[in-house]
Amino acid sequence: MGKWDDRKFRFLFTVSFFAVFAYLVSYGFARQKNRKDYRRAETFYETIAELRSGVEAAAKHAVRAFVLPSGYRVTLTIDPDLQNAVSEMLTRNDLPMGAFVAIEPATGRILAMSGYSSDHGITLEPDFTASFPAASLVKIITASAALEELDFSPASKISYRSGLNKVTRLDLKTPETKRYPRISLTEAMAKSANNVFGKLTAKYVGRERFVKYLKNFHFFKKIPFEIPVEESSALVPEEDLELARTGAGFGKVMISPLHATMMGASIANGGIMMRPYIVKSIRDRRGNLLFTANEEIVARTVSPETADKLVDMMTKTPILGTLRKAFSKRKWRYFVKKFDVAGKTGSITWGPPRLRYEWSLGMAPAGDPSICFVSLTGNSDLWSIKSTVIAREALAKYFDYDYKKIRNSRIRKRKKGRRRR
Repeated sequence: MGKWDDRKFRFLFTVSFFAVFAYLVSYGFARQKNRKDYRRAETFYETIAELRSGVEAAAKHAVRAFVLPSGYRVTLTIDPDLQNAVSEMLTRNDLPMGAFVAIEPATGRILAMSGYSSDHGITLEPDFTASFPAASLVKIITASAALEELDFSPASKISYRSGLNKVTRLDLKTPETKRYPRISLTEAMAKSANNVFGKLTAKYVGRERFVKYLKNFHFFKKIPFEIPVEESSALVPEEDLELARTGAGFGKVMISPLHATMMGASIANGGIMMRPYIVKSIRDRRGNLLFTANEEIVARTVSPETADKLVDMMTKTPILGTLRKAFSKRKWRYFVKKFDVAGKTGSITWGPPRLRYEWSLGMAPAGDPSICFVSLTGNSDLWSIKSTVIAREALAKYFDYDYKKIRNSRIRKRKKGRRRR
């Protein structure tokens, strides 16, 4: 009897041992299977929703690093000084709607990202919402198609009849002769000549090419970013006059501030659109690197030659175009020359809610841009601040521009020169 009990005990012990061993093995495999591998970008995008609140809070307070409740340490790419300056401007002026995004063109690194609404304060929501009319930023797409596929150059002249702000059938029928006023494509871009770009779209570019270049600039496509971004869309009519109005910036071409910045950055980067990213790295509690951002090409919008032409055209906007008033004072004229600023503006009244939307897209230095930005303001009847002013002040902050120091330094140099004489 004792011998039988001993065998029974051994049998039960062996079965229990293997059962526990099998459980531990299966549990380990399950843990390994459910473990999130942050080194893979695909997994990172799937799980980034967990980080959204942290990213928004960090952007709001202009800090580069924060720790999640889980213990993961996240480092962002933002420039805290620039981020803080922009957020402070938006908050101080209490806009119905405002947004600012800045990108390093060569890498896609987000330098600043701030959105604002008078109802919710600082929030990133406007940056990702593609519910804003692109207005005259569309002219970049029209010009790209004309320069890339047609026999147009920045010096090419186009005839018009009516004022530069209207788009009429009369302009579409105007022949290219010296009997009518003529304007170069560069000057038309700088002054945002609606009738010229309307004619360019309807008579030369055409609907098919226009849609093609919308797609080249990543319209109707998902933008790969840590936080979901709405796809930009466009309603492109077939009728000539409506197509002309769309190509001039009056149509239903809806875009997000982030996407608008990517468009400008692609031109600044020789026609290569980089994937934007704001999360630089993620580390665990022990400091082990779980994820690090990689540079990635999203699209090739235009050829390098066309991109260079567009940048050269946009350098005229602060000098003789729609950015001229913002840089008219002496200290800002010096700033434009010193840092070689290029830009494009756009404005339109849209609703509901009925607001006056103003875009300011820019890059500097134009020869080798280290920053591309978009400033968007939505003002009601009581104006708060123009997008051009936000753009100007943000650039000055980024380049640490202090005109008083520069002026005093120049004065001292002049005095020394006089003494030597």
